[in-house]
Amino acid sequence: MNRIATIALVWLTPAFALAQETAEESGGGGFDVDKVLASLNDQVAPWGIKILGALFGLFAAWVIAGTLSRGVRKAGDARSLDATLVRFFANMVRYVVLTAAIVAILGVFGIETSSFAAIIGAAGLAIGLAFEGTLGNFAAGVMLLVFRPFK
Repeated sequence: MNRIATIALVWLTPAFALAQETAEESGGGGFDVDKVLASLNDQVAPWGIKILGALFGLFAAWVIAGTLSRGVRKAGDARSLDATLVRFFANMVRYVVLTAAIVAILGVFGIETSSFAAIIGAAGLAIGLAFEGTLGNFAAGVMLLVFRPFK
């Protein structure tokens, strides 16, 4: 059973080419399991560390985003702002922190993050131009809720 599991593992990994190469070197009688597993360890270990770091970073970002969101809610409640407005700003803070963390984590894996920044900026510009009148009215409503010029 152990040999079957090892063969299945070799077939499902990029080390299969190395296994075929060692089989050819040994005269076609089989492959060197130790050499294949050593190569597999060399290939998987760096990615495993990066994945664990990414999961830790995502968890830390989740905790930080939640803490900042709760802080915004408490500050808004202390100033007796409208509950809808407080929830909006708290959610905005949460999603900005999580988006920044995800882009940073993608940078750890070697993905070029400047393209993500350009896409996020272009999307923000497109949404802003599409909802120009609506966003102006929304901003005016926020100003009315914050400053309350009437009683």
